[in-house]
Amino acid sequence: MIAFDRLEQIIPQNIALANKALSVSLQQVSKLPGVQLRELAGATAPLRTCSDLPLVNALTVPVPPEAVNFFNSEIAKGSGPNGTLQIVDFFGSLAGVSGLNYIAIVNTISTMDVVKLQAIYNSMLSTVKGSYGSNPVNIPAGIPGTGTYPNINDAFVSSLIPLAKTEITNLIALYPSQTTLMNKKWNSSQDQVSNELQLQKEAGIDWCELNPENKTAMLGWIRSLPSQGLDTRPGGTHWFIQSISDMSNLPGQSIIGCLRQGVNQFSMSKGGVNSAIDIPLDITTVVSNSEETGSGGSAIQGPQ
Repeated sequence: MIAFDRLEQIIPQNIALANKALSVSLQQVSKLPGVQLRELAGATAPLRTCSDLPLVNALTVPVPPEAVNFFNSEIAKGSGPNGTLQIVDFFGSLAGVSGLNYIAIVNTISTMDVVKLQAIYNSMLSTVKGSYGSNPVNIPAGIPGTGTYPNINDAFVSSLIPLAKTEITNLIALYPSQTTLMNKKWNSSQDQVSNELQLQKEAGIDWCELNPENKTAMLGWIRSLPSQGLDTRPGGTHWFIQSISDMSNLPGQSIIGCLRQGVNQFSMSKGGVNSAIDIPLDITTVVSNSEETGSGGSAIQGPQ
């Protein structure tokens, strides 16, 4: 690359400056410095500028506010950085995200005195089962809702439901902090499920159209496990697959191993160590060579 002070001695200064600016700009394009001039000319000949697009040229910011607002409201609905969508946003419930909230609710209830409310619910259950008759219903003494009613519906409307409402009101007054926590956890679980259904719909996922017998898709997914393991963000693909894998059996642990394989390969490749993971068609030859060399069949190879 000729320096500007030399170039301006050969051609007019303004042309030299323009050439120098163009040269510096082009060198910022990846791999362009190694391209021959004839190849570059052929590649750039059909290119077109945006000179005839006045609205685009009038932009004073990289992305107009309307576009930013659109992506923020329509796309950035995920739990990742800046609203990016993650696998947990689509299938988090399958991995137990909602279940954690339900467990918290059960644990909170265990700190409250709900004996009376439980007795009312048990009475409701027995009534529905017909344990106290149906036409009429005779709830015995000592049981919430004691009395005789023309039918099951009347037993609920006139006695059991009002009893439950009264007891729930009493519990809310006695345990305000627990009530707030349980409502928060419950709403969080419902929001998770509702958002998942909406995102699945927007992504075109129709569970009714999925074919459980599609072995091609299944085998393709298995082969992609190492690459899926590279998404190690909290709530990402690695986390999701590990959450739903059964660690008590060999298939489940093998899935985890494949995820770790992808991470290991990536880490090794950054250090210049390549690994061959494809299984040869002739397994006996590989085993034989391994036994002869005593190498243990290592697939690790140094940089070529």
